[in-house]
Amino acid sequence: MLYHMALYLRDYFFAFNVFKYITFRSFLAVLIAFSLTLILTPIFMKKMKAIQRLFKGYIREYTPEGHLVKRYVPTMGGLIIVLSVFLSSFLLMRLDLIYFWV
Repeated sequence: MLYHMALYLRDYFFAFNVFKYITFRSFLAVLIAFSLTLILTPIFMKKMKAIQRLFKGYIREYTPEGHLVKRYVPTMGGLIIVLSVFLSSFLLMRLDLIYFWV
C-alpha cells in the first residue's frame, strides 16, 4: 500500500523514489514489524492476563510450588509477532504483482 502511495508522491518529491527498491522496502518492513511488536506487546499482555484470570485453567493437585507462580502467564505471545509481520509486509508489498495473490 505504501508503495502505491509513494508512486504518486515521487513525481513531487524525489526521496519517495527509494520505495521502488525491494531492499529498502524489506528493511522498512523489518523496522515496522519490530516497532509494532514493541508497541503491541504490553497491550496484548494486559488483555491476555485479564482473559486468563477470567477463565482459569485446571491445575493438578500435586503441582510443584515453583510452577504455581506461572499460572497467570499468557502463552500466546507468538500472535503479536505473526500479526506485526503480516501487517508490515502488507503495508510495503506491491499489490500489482501476481505472486502475492496466489
